[in-house]
Amino acid sequence: METLFMIFMTVVVLMIILSALVIVRDVVKDRLEIKRREDQERAMYNAQPVVPVAQPVVAQPIAQPAPVAVQPAPVAQPAPAVEATPVAEVAPVAEEAKPEVAVTESAPAEETPVEGAVTFSADKGKTLDEKYAELDAQSKKYYDEIVLTAAAVEGVKRFKNLRYEEYKVGSLRVVRMLIKRDTVYCEFVIHNASLRTYVVENNVSVKQAATVIKVTDATAVQAVKDTIAIAVKAIEEEKEAKKQLARERRREKRRAAAAEAE
Repeated sequence: METLFMIFMTVVVLMIILSALVIVRDVVKDRLEIKRREDQERAMYNAQPVVPVAQPVVAQPIAQPAPVAVQPAPVAQPAPAVEATPVAEVAPVAEEAKPEVAVTESAPAEETPVEGAVTFSADKGKTLDEKYAELDAQSKKYYDEIVLTAAAVEGVKRFKNLRYEEYKVGSLRVVRMLIKRDTVYCEFVIHNASLRTYVVENNVSVKQAATVIKVTDATAVQAVKDTIAIAVKAIEEEKEAKKQLARERRREKRRAAAAEAE
């Protein structure tokens, strides 16, 4: 077995050597072929005689440039002395005073009531918050006291835009608070139940003027609180009147339906 193994290994080694010799032979053969081609190309290139061809030279007349008249550069003349004249000082133009814009009562556009939410709308001049910040400590105290009273009303909703702060029950106003010329104002629209019923039944357009209280002292604050109570009572009476009117209309419909059935 050892003899066979040795023979086998000898054959393998011989085959590897033969393969290596074949590869070396092919590489040498390729190199010789490349060198032979390069020698042939070099011999053919050297064998071709280089005959210089004389090109006829044709004399072309050179166009002479037209003589250009050279103008002497003008000599800079010294500028004549300018007599300095005093410039009259212009007084600064006074800024045009901005006319005061009268604030008219108008409800904010598309004001959506949300419980506890604050809504804003565009307005000119200072905002309500900016005006509040400029109030003195006593006026701020009056303002906050009125706000607490209005916010304590049952079912009230708060609305606020850049011009005023308002508290409503449903669509009816309890109080509207504004600040003008560093002073707090409260506006009320006290609803009369009988007038409201008449307006609804007869489809009449009536705009009721607001009652305004200027808050300058503790007495005015108490007047505002009392008026808030009156406004809330009027709102309750109006709600009751609306319910009574709705009941009467239902009765009339039932009577009319019974009459038609007969």
